[in-house]
Amino acid sequence: MDVQLPALQSVMPKAPEAGNMQTAAAQHPYTVQAQLAAAAEKQREQARRRVTDKRTNDRARWEASRFGSHPYKGKTIDLKG
Repeated sequence: MDVQLPALQSVMPKAPEAGNMQTAAAQHPYTVQAQLAAAAEKQREQARRRVTDKRTNDRARWEASRFGSHPYKGKTIDLKG
């Protein structure tokens, strides 16, 4: 056999590196799925907050129009008597 040891190492992949690459390739679909689930959850949370904020703003606007400031009563209370 005239193949030298250093030349053989460069031709054949190392077992630990191949194992790491195989593990990463096997876990890739799960990682992608987890990222997609996190992005979807974030979008749902943003949509929920958007609806809640809109309801809160609409209710505040409605209450302001219904219970608006009184035309001649002030906003402060005179405690000195």
